[in-house]
Amino acid sequence: MNNNIHDNNNPNVPGNGVSGLAGGGPVGTGLILAGSTYSTLYHNNVYNNGAWGELIVDLPDAETGIANCQGGIFVPPPVGVCYYQAFGNVSLNNQFQNNGFFGNPSNGDIGLATIEHNPGNCFAGDQNPPGGATTTFTDPALLESNPAYAPTNGMCTTPNAGDEGPLAAEGLCDSQLLAPCPTLNTLCDYNPNLPCIPAPGFPINYPRPGTVQLSMPPAQTTMANPCAGVPTNVWCRSAGTHVSPAAVTPAVAGGVALGAWVLGGRLRLRLRRRRSAT
Repeated sequence: MNNNIHDNNNPNVPGNGVSGLAGGGPVGTGLILAGSTYSTLYHNNVYNNGAWGELIVDLPDAETGIANCQGGIFVPPPVGVCYYQAFGNVSLNNQFQNNGFFGNPSNGDIGLATIEHNPGNCFAGDQNPPGGATTTFTDPALLESNPAYAPTNGMCTTPNAGDEGPLAAEGLCDSQLLAPCPTLNTLCDYNPNLPCIPAPGFPINYPRPGTVQLSMPPAQTTMANPCAGVPTNVWCRSAGTHVSPAAVTPAVAGGVALGAWVLGGRLRLRLRRRRSAT
C-alpha cells in the first residue's frame, strides 16, 4: 500500500538466477505474487519496469519430495516440482506508467498466468496514466473491465484463470526458474491438471546477468583507543585505559564465587538457627 515501485530492471544483482526462489524473480517486474493467496495490492505507484508492472502467477517450485509439497500439486521426477496456485488475490487502485518496454509479447502493466481456480484473482481501479482511465495494458486483455475478474466488496469471489500460454512461457523464460530459456516445460505430461507451456516461438528480449566481480572492501583501521570518552566501567578502569577480557574474567569469576560462598554461609546459618529453635 502506498509504495513507489520502479526501475527493477538490473539483472546484475547478487544471487540472480542461481539461488532458487530468492534469485528467480523475473527481471523487469515491479510486483510479483507467485503462488500467493488472498493478498491485496492496493494504491501503489508502479512505473518504469521493463517486463511487467505487476505479475500474478502460479509457482512451479522445486521440492525434494512429495512430503514437502503441502498445499501444492506434486509433479514427480524428472520434472520434480511442487505447483502452487495463486488465487484469491486482488489488485485495487494501483497507478501504472511506462511498464513493459522490453517489448516481448504479454509485457505490460499487469500479467496473470494462473490455471483456473475458484476463487480466482481480481482487478479493479488500476489506472494508466495515474489518475486516468483504467489500464488496458494487461494479459489477459480487459482484466479491469471483464466481470469474471471483478472483485466484490474488495474480495475475489469468482472463478477465473489467466494466460497459461505466451505469458506463462514469457515469465518462465524471463526468470529461468526451472531451466535456461528457451526450453520446453511440459508439466501436463506428468499431471493432466497442469498446463503445457511451450517454449516461446518468437524473439525474446530479457536482460541476462553479465560477469559481476564482487570485491572485498579495503582493510579498515581499528579504533586507536576504544575507551576514549567512555565512563569508567569493568572494561575501562579509568578514562582512556582499556582492560583486556583475560584480565577481567578472573575478577568476575572471583566475585561470583565469593557471592556464592557468602550466600551459602548465610543459608547454613539460618538452617542451624531453625534447628536449634525446634
